Amino acid sequence: MPTPSPGPRPRPRDHTGRPLPPGSPDELGDGDPARSCTSAAQARERLAACFAEGRHFAAHRVVLRLWRDLDVDAGPLWQAVAQLTAGAVHLERGNRAGAETLLARAAERLAEPGLPEAGVDVAALAGVAEQLAARVGAGALPAPRLPATAVSPRGGAP
Repeated sequence: MPTPSPGPRPRPRDHTGRPLPPGSPDELGDGDPARSCTSAAQARERLAACFAEGRHFAAHRVVLRLWRDLDVDAGPLWQAVAQLTAGAVHLERGNRAGAETLLARAAERLAEPGLPEAGVDVAALAGVAEQLAARVGAGALPAPRLPATAVSPRGGAP
């Protein structure tokens, strides 16, 4: 009986998540940083580290895990943060239109009343999204700086 195939190997990616040719070194380093997260607190810690290191594509993957699997009760919050991290990735890739759209959506969603906080400094994230969207709208292509303390299990809002 043949041994089952382990499946396709994940395609290597550059630091912004774009696929690289097979056999290239994976610039993401840890592959999918969300795969090993088993709790919302662990994922938020990984998210804070990704923010601190400027790893926006990796942060986006972690947020998707929070949104879909680990903290579904705070889904609207994580959806807004996913838009923020995707906007940051678009900034890194030089996609002004995509960045502006996603950052504006993130700012709008993060400012909604009654958004679950899940221990996150929502106001800080909303402010960053709004500032980045405004700068992109004015023609700039700023380097995104997402505040690690806003999502850190130790540094976020109570």
